[in-house]
Amino acid sequence: MMGLLLMGVTALFVGFVGSYMYNRLQSGIDPIQLPNLFYFNTLLLLASSWTIVKTKKSYLSDQTEKYKLYLGITLLLTTGFLISQIIAYIQLQEIELRLREGERVKDLAVEYGVTTKTIYNHIKKNAATDGTILEMNRLKRENKALKELVGMVTLELKKEKKLL
Repeated sequence: MMGLLLMGVTALFVGFVGSYMYNRLQSGIDPIQLPNLFYFNTLLLLASSWTIVKTKKSYLSDQTEKYKLYLGITLLLTTGFLISQIIAYIQLQEIELRLREGERVKDLAVEYGVTTKTIYNHIKKNAATDGTILEMNRLKRENKALKELVGMVTLELKKEKKLL
């Protein structure tokens, strides 16, 4: 019965992945680019899953020393996972702070190894005020360009006055 359930869930998973890949390729959607930290976290989770299985086997076979060892390794891997999740959260906060300071989304995406879409999605998910970050940055760039333009026009006018 359990094997049948697992086969059904696996078939469903393969169907969803196949459907996603087909739609992505047909629509020309860019692939999802995850930060490198997520790959590291995935490895930590896989390793901790393996060690917790070994822990259970050691417990059931009454191998206390192996049980303690695998349990300790599992706890270390779990702690590493939690720490890396905190680091990822801090990175998102850094991105948000740097956006408020006026840095471009494209530059931050390259630096942090994510797509611009990932950053835009993060901004949209936060409070309504965060959505104004992009508008504020656009206005700052526009303001800077206008100041440069006014400066150039002022110089041209001064040159013309000197010539007259």
